[in-house]
Amino acid sequence: MTLKGTCLTSEFSTLVKGENYFLFPLGETHYYVSIFDSINSHRGAYQKEHFRVLSEEYPPEPPKGDYAHLDRSKVYQAELIWRTKGYASSAPLGTYFIEPRRTHCAFFKDIELKQCEGIFPLHWFVNFKEVEQKSTSQEIIELPQEQWEQLSLF
Repeated sequence: MTLKGTCLTSEFSTLVKGENYFLFPLGETHYYVSIFDSINSHRGAYQKEHFRVLSEEYPPEPPKGDYAHLDRSKVYQAELIWRTKGYASSAPLGTYFIEPRRTHCAFFKDIELKQCEGIFPLHWFVNFKEVEQKSTSQEIIELPQEQWEQLSLF
């Protein structure tokens, strides 16, 4: 479990009083303290009494809506505005390209739909704008028979 807290003391040379740090519980009396949201990059273990834990309320999930107006055969650009806490590091909030389904959508980083990020509920997205997708299929052009030429490999 990751917490965030403010350092209350200036007695540690590796920490700054008044700065916010990520706190990772270490037993009953200590935290691993880091400037990054990773226990593997901690600056040390410090007593809990030297930190004031910040209460961070996670915003409530947006209400489900009616997405019947979205054409399932088209690609849209939309903004991801919410996701559960577990997805916070793997899917940052921002603009993505989506392929809508009934209640969910596959979302991608690129318009070519090659870098799939996952499948999330549609109500986690807003500002749907249809995008014209470039065709990735290759057209086969057949030459007239009089232009055929026999190739010799040897």
